[in-house]
Amino acid sequence: MAHSYNKIELDEPLLIDVEALSKHLPEYFYRGPIEKISIMDANTSEAIIDPGNEYRQVLYLDGNKNGKGYTTIASGVPAKELSQILSKIPKDQLELIKSALIGTDLELPVLDQYDIEALQRKDARRIEDNTMFENVRKIGQDSNLASFTSADAQGVLQREVAFTNADSAKPILGTTGAGPCVAIAIYNPETKTASLAHVDADTDLSSLGGMFHQLSKESDATLEVHLAGGLMESRNNVIELIRQIQYQKNIEIKSADIIPESTTTTKSLAIDSRTGEIFTQVNLNQLDPGDDADMRKRILDMKLSMGMKTPLDLIYDGRKPEEQPTVKSNTQLSFTRSANNLSEIQLPSTKDLSGNAVFLTETNEIDSGSADNLTQKAQKVLDALISTGSIQHERPQLWETVTPAQ
Repeated sequence: MAHSYNKIELDEPLLIDVEALSKHLPEYFYRGPIEKISIMDANTSEAIIDPGNEYRQVLYLDGNKNGKGYTTIASGVPAKELSQILSKIPKDQLELIKSALIGTDLELPVLDQYDIEALQRKDARRIEDNTMFENVRKIGQDSNLASFTSADAQGVLQREVAFTNADSAKPILGTTGAGPCVAIAIYNPETKTASLAHVDADTDLSSLGGMFHQLSKESDATLEVHLAGGLMESRNNVIELIRQIQYQKNIEIKSADIIPESTTTTKSLAIDSRTGEIFTQVNLNQLDPGDDADMRKRILDMKLSMGMKTPLDLIYDGRKPEEQPTVKSNTQLSFTRSANNLSEIQLPSTKDLSGNAVFLTETNEIDSGSADNLTQKAQKVLDALISTGSIQHERPQLWETVTPAQ
């Protein structure tokens, strides 16, 4: 996730000790000084970073510090929030910064009591989230090389979920390439039942509840949870995932390898329902992707291209070998139009965790010219689904709901 920054060129150089200021803000950390030397000049930059928000720069200063001070100041937080953060630094330093920012987009506003209380709540939530994240991260995860083959292991792709048990033809579930996505494995040691999902930023996390329900409905045993993956850019999503997990009853996060120090490292995770053992080094060829893997990938690409937030797709249930889900569906595509905009498209997906048909809803408005072309535009989406085999139907009915123009 890229942060937006307000960058200000100062009329007068600002001479402050950024490292000293950072000591008054223990929840943030100091970065610098970084020197840039050229033939004409030598610049120094320093920053105060928010580790709890994907390393957003709270305060960034750049310029010739060895001369009269910094000539550039930037921040990735709104002015009100910056004012609240800087209220913790010494008053004389705060006044220097305030004076330098007067008349700019970063001018620090006077906060009323409502602003102060709202920002304090936000700050408390941020600290709580960061503590929760770090506590889970400290659990760690031992490295374990997988020795199984695809004959025993079902592969799970992005935004998919699968279930299995010790008696299944494929008692192992696994996934690779988690980052910035996160792999989550859940195990019930009493029933020897496991579930594994590959969660991305556009996964509707409310669907995680179905995973826990399915594994706990026949037993009160404490469910064991394992996490792997995530990158710094997905930190907020990882925190929300952890929060959703901790909402559940009778769970224990047994292992976690989330947001590794190397920002380019992706993770793999597999779990054996016969023993509850997890594997952290898994090759793609050790997992059976399923005969319909190409189809599922095409549907995923369509979801990703349209920016759809959707629940996890159930692609394998080894507990019910006679009732395997399929990505092919005889259904309809529907859309809602408002004035000249196609405001909602519903696309068919796979079954949800209860076996019901899932419809994907695209809520981004699409400028479509005249209203007469709306049906044609929706039909093109439908034709694309038919051409990829996502829908098996000679001519599915196109349902249209018209809402009055505002």
